Amino acid sequence: MGKDDRISISEFVNTQLKQTIQYKKAIDNNGLEINIKNDICFVYSYGLATIFTLKEIPAINIKTDEHFHLDGSIYIDSFIKGFLKGKRYFIDEFKRNPFQSKETIVDDLNNFFINEWSDYTKNWTPSILTHKEIEKWGYYNGLIYELEDFMDLNDTLFDISKKNNSKIKDSNRNTLEELFSKPQKYKDFIIQMKENKVLIGNPDNFRIVLPDPKLKLKRFICCIGYSLKVKGYLKGYNDSKIAKALESTFNEKISKSVFSSAQNAFEKKGDKATDYITSLFFL
Repeated sequence: MGKDDRISISEFVNTQLKQTIQYKKAIDNNGLEINIKNDICFVYSYGLATIFTLKEIPAINIKTDEHFHLDGSIYIDSFIKGFLKGKRYFIDEFKRNPFQSKETIVDDLNNFFINEWSDYTKNWTPSILTHKEIEKWGYYNGLIYELEDFMDLNDTLFDISKKNNSKIKDSNRNTLEELFSKPQKYKDFIIQMKENKVLIGNPDNFRIVLPDPKLKLKRFICCIGYSLKVKGYLKGYNDSKIAKALESTFNEKISKSVFSSAQNAFEKKGDKATDYITSLFFL
């Protein structure tokens, strides 16, 4: 395995992880504590906490297509590195911010947690592992650790802010299948894609055959997400949630910024990817 190869454990996450979940009670209370080399950190994701303890995780090296068993503990140091960065950022940006009122900061924090930070907690689990990716998970868990302390000091303000915030976050949704507004629509989607020979294999582990070899894979995947969104298949979900679902489903790194950038391009003018998907879905 290379220095930071992209490792897919999506099949394990989708089929076996639920049966091996550990530490749920501890995480629901205050997070799972990790204490290594005098660094104390907390994990807020059921799946990631479990991955750190497993020594034989079925995995695939995306670059080489090698199948092997992964020791999840190799990513703990990267998580701790990110966790400490997240803590420092929260303290500097929010706890020591002299330019904003506590009320404004609390409203901002509620919005951050609802729209982004909670995607790194509880039922959310990374299905593609790199040290950089797990460092990011550590970073957001570090933010959440400091957020909980901040909430204890400002509990009344947080109660008011929550009442004023009508957005609902469902942290159980983490694959493209689960974002579909109706199960039948997902089944129709799979049938259409297979009939048009875009996808081969198990819906839990897609392999994409591009209709044109000149197309870029990420752009094509983003186009699928964009087309489904326009079609009304993914009602009520923001770009961040759609990007994460595409990434989890197709085993390809799709950030919110990548998806949003591609989406803006699709809206302005068509290209081979949009033309193909448009004809496929009759948009």
